[in-house]
Amino acid sequence: MIKIFDNFISDSYQKEIEDNLNQNTFPWYLNDSILVGYDYDTLEEKFKDENVSDTPGLTHTVYVDKQIKSPIYEKIKPMLYILEQQTNLKLTDIIRIRIRRTLQYPNHTLGKYCPPHCDLNTNENYYSLIYYVDDTDGDTVIFDKTYNGKVYMNEANVKILKRINPKRGRLLMFDGKYYHSGNAPTSYVKRTVINFDVKLI
Repeated sequence: MIKIFDNFISDSYQKEIEDNLNQNTFPWYLNDSILVGYDYDTLEEKFKDENVSDTPGLTHTVYVDKQIKSPIYEKIKPMLYILEQQTNLKLTDIIRIRIRRTLQYPNHTLGKYCPPHCDLNTNENYYSLIYYVDDTDGDTVIFDKTYNGKVYMNEANVKILKRINPKRGRLLMFDGKYYHSGNAPTSYVKRTVINFDVKLI
């Protein structure tokens, strides 16, 4: 299940979120890999694909382990109530919220993508949501493989199910067990997304 909601929130709400994340005082944390927390660098066998760029990136943790980690939580949480209204689904649990920002990266092209992964190492049902903060480039890529007990996808004959281009105000919703990739921009300075992992019924 892959759903796309354009103009998911009002233009004024979109602008407020974008302005907050672009403030000079907003605390970003630099990581050598955008997949911080996945121990990707310790893998003996990484995903074998010449299209993968393991780019550095900036991250900001908003919510994890049932704890609010950032004051911006109160500003973006209403997006989940809007999702309830638009889908007739009920939010039962917020697992994690992170904000990620990637920048231009040497030799990266629009045909490439970051390492394929699932957000959570679990067989439980959950949804991954990606809200695009700014107009930029660098598609989100969703693959035809689902979680099989490993966080990383090292399988052959992997096909791309869908590529979703970033657009301010767009929300992408999909089954969290699908392997997917983020990306880095090539024509724009930055690419910023808010990543929610939630349970809905």
